[in-house]
Amino acid sequence: MKVLPLLPISKTAFEECKDEILDFVRGRILVAHNASFDFGFLNEELKRINEKPLDNIVIDTLDLARSMFKRRSYRLGNIAKQYGVEYDEEVAH
Repeated sequence: MKVLPLLPISKTAFEECKDEILDFVRGRILVAHNASFDFGFLNEELKRINEKPLDNIVIDTLDLARSMFKRRSYRLGNIAKQYGVEYDEEVAH
C-alpha cells in the first residue's frame, strides 16, 4: 500500500479546477488524516465562489488513531510506519 497525494499541487486557481475536484469526490466517502482541515478548506473555497458545500461522509484517520492508540505523535507518517505502509513526506505534503 502507498499513500499518494489526492491532486498534484499547481498554481491553478481553485475555481478553474473545482469541476475536476467535485467530479472526483462526488458521491464518495472521503478518507483523510486531519480531515476536518481538508474538508473545511474545500468547503470554504466552494463558499467563496458561491458553490454548494460538500456533504460527503468523511472518515478522519487522525480521529481513528486517537481513539485506538495512546501515543505521543499521531502524525500520518508515524501511523503509516507502524503498519508498514510506504509514506513519503515530500509527496504527501
